[in-house]
Amino acid sequence: MTWPIETHNQKSYAIHTPRKRDVVVPIKSVKLINKPTIVYNLETSSHDYIVPYRVHNSIEDEKGEPFVGPSGQLLRRCLKDAGFDPLKVSYVNTYSCKYAESPTEEHIAACSPNKWNQLDYLSPDWLIIAGSIALHSVLPDVKISAMRGRPFKLGMFKCYTIYHPSAGLRNGNYERMIEEDLAKFREVIDSSDWMEFISDLCMYCKESAVWIEDSGLGYCVSHAPKEYHVRQELLKKELEEIRSGT
Repeated sequence: MTWPIETHNQKSYAIHTPRKRDVVVPIKSVKLINKPTIVYNLETSSHDYIVPYRVHNSIEDEKGEPFVGPSGQLLRRCLKDAGFDPLKVSYVNTYSCKYAESPTEEHIAACSPNKWNQLDYLSPDWLIIAGSIALHSVLPDVKISAMRGRPFKLGMFKCYTIYHPSAGLRNGNYERMIEEDLAKFREVIDSSDWMEFISDLCMYCKESAVWIEDSGLGYCVSHAPKEYHVRQELLKKELEEIRSGT
């Protein structure tokens, strides 16, 4: 499997997988980065769960594997405690190149083709979206506090959001929330219908949702799409006509 290649420094990066294929993953050019260090996890396409997170660190850079630092170790423990086999989970970077600070929107957008190509290749049943950077790369304006522990659909992928484990390293309260959310995720995937767990709260502000899309994403009156308000106006006119007898 080969994709057209365009990287930060215009060089191709080939990944040799157990399937004995060279997979070339494209990264768009970003002027702020001169020398990329790219970490991939394309070991197998049989993994059921994928964790897209934010950006790899020096430990991952050295080992050439994603999510093997302290945050990754914490997440693996939490996954195991929730009844998952961490070896059956793949980890995909939202931002593929090593970067000392939080990546900008430009960085994330540049690496988006890389992320989606890896996800398409792995074809998981679920994406566990870890942290606000990974979440904002797919839902830019939402707060992770409103989306944590909520299943939803994003195109062909079923998704579930948790706090980034680095937050758990800094604060035990976040670690407990990650444990709680992964325990709930276990319930979601073990159920006969994951949509039974769709939240009835707005994904932006946690107010009661008046509009819930087929994706499972809900909106309150203030955040509802234009279609909701158009329908409300039509319904209002119909009721007025019924009351007036016309």
